Amino acid sequence: MKNLTFILLVALIFLNLACSKTNNDPVDKDKPTFVVKSYDKEIDISKGAAFLNFEIEFTDNVNLGSFKLEIHDNFDGHGHGRTEATKLSFDKVYTLSGTKFTVKDRIPVSAD
Repeated sequence: MKNLTFILLVALIFLNLACSKTNNDPVDKDKPTFVVKSYDKEIDISKGAAFLNFEIEFTDNVNLGSFKLEIHDNFDGHGHGRTEATKLSFDKVYTLSGTKFTVKDRIPVSAD
C-alpha cells in the first residue's frame, strides 16, 4: 500500500509540473490594429494591365503574426464563401513580425 501511495504521489507531482505554465510570455488580449496608409483609388486599365498599389501599417502590443488579403470579383453574383470561376482573383497571406510592421505591395490587374 505504501508503494501505491508513493507512486500516486509521484504521478500527481509529475502531472502538476507537466501541466503548469512555465512560459512567461504575456497573454495577448488586445486585438492588433491596422491603418491603410495609401492605396490607388482608381486604376486606369485603358492601356492594358495595371497595378493596385497599397501600403498598410499593422501594430500590436505583443507580436504580429500574419494577415490574408483576398480580392475577387462577383461577376457571377455569388456571395462570400463561393469564389470559383472568377476573372479577378488575388489571394495572398502576408507574414508579419514584431509589434509594428508595414506591408507595401503591387497587385496586378489585367485589362480584361
